[in-house]
Amino acid sequence: LKLTAKDIKGVVLMNPTPSTPNAGDWRETMSIDFDTSKKLFNMTLDSGVSGYALCGTLGENPGLIWDEKKAYIKTAIETINHRAYIFAGATALGTKEVIRQMRELHALGADGCFVGLPLWQTPTIQNMNDWWRDLAEACPDIPIMVYANSSFFKTTYPNEFWQGIGKHAPTAVAAKVSYAYKDLDADMDAATSRVQFLPGNTSLIELSRKYPGRFKSAWIPQPPIEASVAMVNAVVTNDADSLARVEADFKALPSRNPPMSQQKGTAGGPESEFAMYNAQVVREAWNAQSYLHVGPPRPPYRDLPQTWVDSIGVWGKAVDVMRKKYIGVKAVK
Repeated sequence: LKLTAKDIKGVVLMNPTPSTPNAGDWRETMSIDFDTSKKLFNMTLDSGVSGYALCGTLGENPGLIWDEKKAYIKTAIETINHRAYIFAGATALGTKEVIRQMRELHALGADGCFVGLPLWQTPTIQNMNDWWRDLAEACPDIPIMVYANSSFFKTTYPNEFWQGIGKHAPTAVAAKVSYAYKDLDADMDAATSRVQFLPGNTSLIELSRKYPGRFKSAWIPQPPIEASVAMVNAVVTNDADSLARVEADFKALPSRNPPMSQQKGTAGGPESEFAMYNAQVVREAWNAQSYLHVGPPRPPYRDLPQTWVDSIGVWGKAVDVMRKKYIGVKAVK
C-alpha cells in the first residue's frame, strides 16, 4: 500500500459536495458546482487541511448518481494534485458494487477509499469479516478508511468488530470513529497499529488526554478549520497550554444544535435527531458562515427544521469571529 497509517496525519475534512443552484430538483443529473469545488479544495488546503474523506454521509453519497460522484472525485484529485491525501467514498449496498467503485475511483487517482458496512441488513460479525476480507482480496492495493458510524451502519462496533479489522482487513489504514465506544484503547489494540483512528473534531481533546500519544489526526465536517489544525498540532506536539486555549475557544462557541426542548420527533438525545438531519445540518453550517457557500441540499435530504436553522445561524456568526484568531496556523509536519 502506498498510503499507510503513519501517513494519516493532521485534519481530515469531510465536507459537503458543492451543489448547483437547482441541485434540490430530482431532475438535475449533474448537480456538482465544479468552480466552487475547486475553490473549496484550494481554500481548505490553505487553511491547513492534510487529507480528505469525500462522498460519505456529509458528502451526500446517497444523493449523488455515479456520474456526478466520479466527476467530482476527478475534480478533487486534479485540484488537490497530491497536496493532501484523498479517500474517495465508495460505500454502497453490496460487495460487488463497492469493489467496482473502489477500482474506478482508485484508477482516477484517489489515494484510498472511504468505506462503511453494507447498507441493507443489520450485519453480523461474519458479514463484517467477510466484507473486509472480500474488499482486500479484490482490491489489495487500495487503502481503506473504515467508516465506523453507528447511526448509519446498524452496529454498535463491539470489540469483536475491531478484532475482525485486525485479522481480516489488511488494507484498512484508518478508521473514522463515530460510535459509543466503551474502551477505545482496547478497540485500537484489536485493530492493530496498522490502523490510525480518527476521532471526530474536538473529541480528540478528551481522548488525547485519556490515551496520550495514540492520535495524530482528527476528522472535521466544517470550519473553523484553522482552529482544528491548531488543536491537532497541540495534540501531536503535546503542547498542553495551546490545547487548553483552543479547547476554551471551542467551548465558548454557542451550540450548533438547538436545545433538546426545541427538538421534535425523537425520544432520544440530541444525537438521535441529528442523525435525521446531519447532512443538512453540516451543509447549513457551511452556508451560515462567511468562509464559503456550498449551495443547496440534494434530494432526498432537503428538510431541516427552523429551530436547527436558527441555532446554526447564531453558531455560524460566532465561528466567523473565532476563526480570525487562527488564520495563518500551519499543520505540523
